[in-house]
Parts: sequence; C-alpha cells; structure tokens
Amino acid sequence: LAAAGTLSPSQDRRLKELKEQLIKAVKSLSLNTARIEALVEQLYDINKRLVQNEGKLLRLAESYGVRREEFLKEYQGSE
Repeated sequence: LAAAGTLSPSQDRRLKELKEQLIKAVKSLSLNTARIEALVEQLYDINKRLVQNEGKLLRLAESYGVRREEFLKEYQGSE
C-alpha cells in the first residue's frame, strides 16, 4: 500500500511510528561475538565450496569444447 501511495494520513502516521519502533529495536540488539564469528566462518566455508564448484563447472564445460570466454559470458549474471 505504501508503495502505491494509498495510505490514509492515520495509516501513514502509524507506519512511521512502527518504523521508528523497529529501528529502535534493531539498534538495541546485542549479538554474541562468538556466534557472529561462527556465522562468518560458515559463510567463508560455503563460499569456498561455491568457488570450487564453479571451477569444476568451468572445467567440465571446457572438456566438452565450450570456450572459457563463452562459458563466462553465459554464466555471469545467472549464478
């Protein structure tokens, strides 16, 4: 509704109030440092596997005669 611009003035005020409450709540969050580090490590591991699999996919395509440039042209943007 907000994107379409169809909110009444009271709805608009309520939306602003809720946004302010949400911002305040998010700012007050306290995250455990060890948990953040574990999540970051998990992301690194996932990214490492992804990069490895992308390399395997490229080598597989090349083994079937697909030129590297053509593969990358088609692959980039559709990962």
